[in-house]
Amino acid sequence: MNTKRLTIGLLIDWIENPYHCTLLSGINASAKERDCNILVYVGGTPHSGFSPEIRRTIIYEFVHKKNVDGLIIATGSIGRCSTSEQLETFCKKYLPLPIVTIAQKVADFPVIRIDNKNGIKDLIYHLIDHHHLKNFAYVSGPKTNQDAIERFGAFSDTLKEKNIPLRQEAVVEGSFVIESGIRAVRILLNERKITPDVIIAANDDMAVGVIRELQNQGIRVPEDIAVVGFDNQEIYQYLNPPLTTIQQPIYSLGKNSVEILIQNIKGNSITKHLALPTKMVIRNSCGCSAESFQFKEYNTPDTQNRKSAAADNTPHTQNRKSAAADNTPYTQNRKSAAADNTPYTQNRKSAAADNTPETQTGTYNKAKISDTLYEKIKTILLKTDCRETESITPAYITSLVDKFFDSIENIDIPAFPEEMKNLIQKLIISETEETLLQNIITICKETFIPSMNTERLRDRGCQLFDYLRCYISKLKEEEHGTYNVMATKEILTFRTHIESLMEKPEIDHFLNDLESIFKDIQIRSFYISKYRDLDMSNPSKATLDFFFAYKDGMRIDLNGKEITCPAVEILPDPFVPKDRRFLLIIEPLFTGLKQVGCAFMELPVHKEIISNMMLRTLLYNMLKNTLFIQKLQDQSERLQKKTEELTISNDMLQKSLLEREKNEEEVRKLNEELEERVKQRTSELNLANNNLTVTLDSLKQMQNELVESEKMAALGNLVAGIAHEINTPIGIGVTAASHLEKETKKIFTNFVEQNITKSDLNTYIETAQEASSMILSNLKRAYELIRSFKDIAVDQSHEEVREFNIKSYIQDILLSLRPRLKKVNHLIHIDCPEDLTISSFPGAFSQIITNLLINTLTHGYDEHDRGTIIITIRKNDSTLSLIYRDEGNGIEKKHLSRIFDPFFTTNRKNGGTGLGLHLVYNIIRQRLGGTITCKSEKGKGVCFSITIPLHKNTITKGDIQS
Repeated sequence: MNTKRLTIGLLIDWIENPYHCTLLSGINASAKERDCNILVYVGGTPHSGFSPEIRRTIIYEFVHKKNVDGLIIATGSIGRCSTSEQLETFCKKYLPLPIVTIAQKVADFPVIRIDNKNGIKDLIYHLIDHHHLKNFAYVSGPKTNQDAIERFGAFSDTLKEKNIPLRQEAVVEGSFVIESGIRAVRILLNERKITPDVIIAANDDMAVGVIRELQNQGIRVPEDIAVVGFDNQEIYQYLNPPLTTIQQPIYSLGKNSVEILIQNIKGNSITKHLALPTKMVIRNSCGCSAESFQFKEYNTPDTQNRKSAAADNTPHTQNRKSAAADNTPYTQNRKSAAADNTPYTQNRKSAAADNTPETQTGTYNKAKISDTLYEKIKTILLKTDCRETESITPAYITSLVDKFFDSIENIDIPAFPEEMKNLIQKLIISETEETLLQNIITICKETFIPSMNTERLRDRGCQLFDYLRCYISKLKEEEHGTYNVMATKEILTFRTHIESLMEKPEIDHFLNDLESIFKDIQIRSFYISKYRDLDMSNPSKATLDFFFAYKDGMRIDLNGKEITCPAVEILPDPFVPKDRRFLLIIEPLFTGLKQVGCAFMELPVHKEIISNMMLRTLLYNMLKNTLFIQKLQDQSERLQKKTEELTISNDMLQKSLLEREKNEEEVRKLNEELEERVKQRTSELNLANNNLTVTLDSLKQMQNELVESEKMAALGNLVAGIAHEINTPIGIGVTAASHLEKETKKIFTNFVEQNITKSDLNTYIETAQEASSMILSNLKRAYELIRSFKDIAVDQSHEEVREFNIKSYIQDILLSLRPRLKKVNHLIHIDCPEDLTISSFPGAFSQIITNLLINTLTHGYDEHDRGTIIITIRKNDSTLSLIYRDEGNGIEKKHLSRIFDPFFTTNRKNGGTGLGLHLVYNIIRQRLGGTITCKSEKGKGVCFSITIPLHKNTITKGDIQS
């Protein structure tokens, strides 16, 4: 929203009742003085537990620095169902916007409140001292509300000061609404059987509920039970009986909140906590009239004994019923007084007859009092909104003061009352109208009375002031009656339009007829939008899509136009008034549980806020009803369509049922046949299962036998290879020994025949040395082969844990496989620390290395290939890592997941059994508790990664030495 003026946001949960209307009036008046816009976000009450209230709170999500410069939050009403922590969280989410709260203090935010205590205290004193009441009942507000807490505290403290005990059973918690007042009376009288003298309600709405329920139960107010409230909502002075209450300066709350917020926006020093005074307003519901009470108060400015004065006006204590009969203690001569409209003159004839010079001219400094009155009245009037501002001039104020003295000095001259009547016509209708006039009277009284040095003149002044108060009240009633008539006419006019719309409730017809309605009731602008892309977890990200717009007396054609804006910008720029200030009310639209969109209404500035609220309420509710009716019509159309579909389905179902009846007999027969077949099949399956169980056992036994056979075959191949390998050195040794034996016999014969020569002996010695060396080296080679085979064979057969050097042991394994390895040209490299000694199953390692090598020789390389095999062994903390890799043919991807399965082989035609890697897998997983994985690609070799836990039985040679 783009505007050059400051824009103030007001968060409020309701604007229909007099409290909220008066508050908004004060805010609007101050904003008008300072040329500020107002955005009124009318939402709900968070944490109320009432679904429609909760759904209305969505409007608070659209407050943003893009549309307001600062916020006023009516925390007293918005937070009535929230805890202090919840309300603080609610307010802080709008930071860093400048914020002012009304009625309820939240954290360190500036707050403007009322002084609850003094008003309550004065009222309790009045009820006790004036009416001698002692049996009190109290209807409190919500226990989390600060105003409610303070009001109840003042009530309790005042009773304590008067030594009157507070009965807890006479206290009922309410919620600041009329219904809670009704409920409180039922609890007190019907459930708790308490009949108090007076019921004090913490606000006017609850007091009205109390009066209504008392009257419904046949209990007279105030004759049987007096009732008082708190707020002084204007409408309740016209109750029957008029409500005695405490006036809180609601209008001033609104005005001051704007002033503090603007100073806060500008960064000026502000008052963090402002408490406005409250005052008692006496009417009939407590048992006395306002006129009679004020008369006695003003007629005895220096009363020495207040109780004796009060004793003359105690309708509750002396004769309650007779006092209630005329409801006004001073009305015995009221008819004759009314004849000349000057009720104070009937008994003042003697005073007028006694026109002594003292009363004719007075013994007071008229000039000094006139100057004082002039300055004080001018200060009041020049700060007040007037219809005829130019007429409130210094000369007019001087004339007003002169007429005041004319009426004081001559009781038969109504100059001052008549001028007060003229003045009221100049004032803009507001809560301050009557208050301002009463303030002028109070100033005159406070300025005039102390200056009088005769009882007669003081008494005459008091009589005039009392008369003026009654006169102003009468004028106020007349003004209010006129206002009601005009407001009723406006509402009737609007109602005629509403009834015409009800005949065609479709949303399109409704929107088409709004233009003529707005012209009649002088609505300045009205917009309706629907949500686009609304996410309830983050509503502020939604977009508003406008489908109706009315501005400055005419509807804006939106057909075919897409007018949208982000929800936090409130209005598209073309809709924002630029040449004037505005007060825009923003409310959510929803039907049932579904959020629809928002409505925006700018009200006419020349009308009273309350009248505007009535029009707004009727229009807003009509719009919601139209949307709801549209929804019902859509649902009805869908329901009708669904009914037609169901009718067709029912016909089809009927046909299906007929066919079903025909087929049921066949189904029954089939079921019988199936049952017989199932029995037969079950018997066959049981037999087959038994056979399968036997077959499975046989297969498991065969598998175990094949595994063992594989082991024995591998051992047999090993033995055959060892035997073949041993034959060679032993054969060479036998040949060398045979040759040595032959040469020995030959040299021995020559020696016996003494035919030996030195050359023969040298030849023999060389032959013997060569043969001995050859025999010894070949026997040693055979010994090494036999020892290696013996160690491995023993390790594989006994399976005992023993300590061994792993690198040396692998070299022995390679030595035992030499008959197989010498047929190929592969290079085998062992990468292992020399001192790595472990305690484990050496036979298991032998089988692992042997099978991995055989697998490489069988599958990894072709017959004439020359490759490299690398065995890498490392100790990592408590595990042993063994990496076996070759550079051979590799394994196809489709076979990689099955290489550890038993009997899986890709080389069965050349004698592959498919058990080698299966044995390796089982040994590692089951016997050694380790893991094995394989990575391979076709043509890129294979890599087996083996990890074996060593626990505490792994040691190194360095460990042994230490």
